[in-house]
Amino acid sequence: MSTVITLQSALMALENFYDFADTELFHIGGERPQITIQTRGKRPALGWYSRSEIWDCAAVKRHEINISAETLNRPIVDTACTLLHEMVHHYNLVHGVQDVSRQGRWHNKKFKESAEKHGLIVSMGDKIGYSVTALGEVALGVVERAIASGILPADGIALCRQVEAERPKKPRESTVVKYECPECGATVRGKSGLRFVCLNCEAVDSVLIEIS
Repeated sequence: MSTVITLQSALMALENFYDFADTELFHIGGERPQITIQTRGKRPALGWYSRSEIWDCAAVKRHEINISAETLNRPIVDTACTLLHEMVHHYNLVHGVQDVSRQGRWHNKKFKESAEKHGLIVSMGDKIGYSVTALGEVALGVVERAIASGILPADGIALCRQVEAERPKKPRESTVVKYECPECGATVRGKSGLRFVCLNCEAVDSVLIEIS
């Protein structure tokens, strides 16, 4: 497998790599989390892991591992690293290890220890804790073997979701208009359709008129 250009093939490659990495590195067993490719929306995430079993697959409850659709065409070693990162979360959950806090954003030292145990290099990231991961020698070896055996596409996944440009916001039309006294020129602002009497002139014909 050299290049993947369809969503179905991309999902199959990610599922096969999960199984391969589990055999080679993690030995988690059990039900594989549901692998998905979804938009990350406004989040900067490369992927995520759901600690809740949010998938019901023929009455089988599954967690979710997602790879962000917008970054799917990164070099395949980087995509594989993201999947291994999420597998660490699954491994920790299965073994009763609480590795995140702050609604899942902050990665603590337990995540770091487990990730390094499984061949990843971990460093501190701003506002996310020990979340920045790279492939160490052991994990890189697993990825290279997966590529050599055709489990992962050597030339990567030539597929990604385009980031939608934000539509320019239309300027709000002002509902405030200007009124002017025809006698003395005094002005006031208010909603259209109102009637004002100029107290400076105190004349019947001093009703302010709308001018803008």
